[in-house]
Amino acid sequence: MTGIQSGLVLFGILMVLLVVRVPIGVAMFMVGAGGYVAFTGGEWTPLLNSLKNLAYARLSNYDLVVIPLFLLMGQFATHGGLSKSLFRFVKAFMGHWPGGIAMAAVGACAAFDRHVADGHALFDRHALEDIAGVFVGVADAAVRAEQADDVEDDVLGV
Repeated sequence: MTGIQSGLVLFGILMVLLVVRVPIGVAMFMVGAGGYVAFTGGEWTPLLNSLKNLAYARLSNYDLVVIPLFLLMGQFATHGGLSKSLFRFVKAFMGHWPGGIAMAAVGACAAFDRHVADGHALFDRHALEDIAGVFVGVADAAVRAEQADDVEDDVLGV
């Protein structure tokens, strides 16, 4: 059996497992382990040797460690009131314009990103001025686009 044929058979087995409602991670592990054992001639030892080292190597990766820490930081920001404060701050600038709530949401996310990326414990005056300048520029562009759309509607008679 060629590699492509083996891959198609294993993919078919994976699809059957998913149809019978086996969890995706379990189904992928079963198909992958079965394929590994099949390609090593029915020997389980290489698979077990690979698994004992691979689990630690993958889970000790720095990129994977920051995901739960980032989620924890988001929970701290939410429960500490930072998220609500940022949203209210940006909404005060552009909440009254068309699409202002959406721009406020994006602005709060950008402000939070700026706050986290700079490593500041608190917003300083310069950071707030920079953020306000960016949002006013974005809002001006949105208002100009809305006005251009209104002019186009008047010309078309819509």
